[in-house]
Amino acid sequence: MKKFIVILLAIVCALFVVGCQTESVENAGAKPTSYSQTEQGGGEQTDGGNNMEQQEDENNSEAQVVEISCGENILEIQLADTVSARALAKRLFSGDITISMRAYGGFEMVGALGFSLERQDVNMITQTGDVVLYSGNQLVIFYDSNSWAYTKIGHICGATRQSLENFFGGEEEAEVTFSLKDRG
Repeated sequence: MKKFIVILLAIVCALFVVGCQTESVENAGAKPTSYSQTEQGGGEQTDGGNNMEQQEDENNSEAQVVEISCGENILEIQLADTVSARALAKRLFSGDITISMRAYGGFEMVGALGFSLERQDVNMITQTGDVVLYSGNQLVIFYDSNSWAYTKIGHICGATRQSLENFFGGEEEAEVTFSLKDRG
């Protein structure tokens, strides 16, 4: 009887191993989800597939710049080519947007927009200077990195933790105004 149980367990283990190997072989040709660095400097999740519409939009869109000001300090955000960034730029054509931002977690400033934007959240690892949409109605500016599902808005080129802390005046709360940069 013991020999029968041992043989049965050996067969079950062998089937389990073969089953795992078959799955690995079946998925070997699949394109895995991966992170790719965009020109704006942030991680953006891709599915490895061909999204021709998105590629055409990226090739045909002119990069827009949004100025943000806090007191006398001014920085520029290079907008990403995302549905949320385009929606924010469209809102800014009607006028500036001022939001109250507060420090959170020692690595970001977050503020409620007072309205929602369409979003297409993806898991990403943010970098210093990334600007993202969180929960469809909050903008976040990162001093440091974080991993979560966001929609990319853009990136503050050349930003460092120190330059962002200086921008916000070292305060835990700050009023920040977003406006389209005059290209004329």
